[in-house]
Amino acid sequence: MFSILTFADDLNKKRDGVKIKLAGNSSITVAAHGTPAFFEAFRKSRARLVGDEAPTPEQLQQIAAEAYSETILIGWENLSDLDGDPLVYSKAKAAEVLADPRLERFFELVDTESKRVANFRLAAHESEKKR
Repeated sequence: MFSILTFADDLNKKRDGVKIKLAGNSSITVAAHGTPAFFEAFRKSRARLVGDEAPTPEQLQQIAAEAYSETILIGWENLSDLDGDPLVYSKAKAAEVLADPRLERFFELVDTESKRVANFRLAAHESEKKR
């Protein structure tokens, strides 16, 4: 019999994020995409940056970077900046990094992990799979 539990999310993981391991001892902490908090942060950033006007691609990237830094990219550990210096996490620094066109692949990593269903699955479902 197919269990509806397959579709169950851990709401704490969706809100508080999950640690995604990168190379070595580096990691990012990512919350789920598509939450009400994300859409509200996106709406506020858009209103502040462009009002009722249609955003340019550059403005849209800034809007997304701000919304992601507020609600999705919750933290990071052991990352360095483009010069090799330690990158200390803050929401402002996250917005800066996510808006940097040279770091588009990093933004894509954050976006992909925030949408990966398995990252936010209810732990009970994981134990079901082991049976």
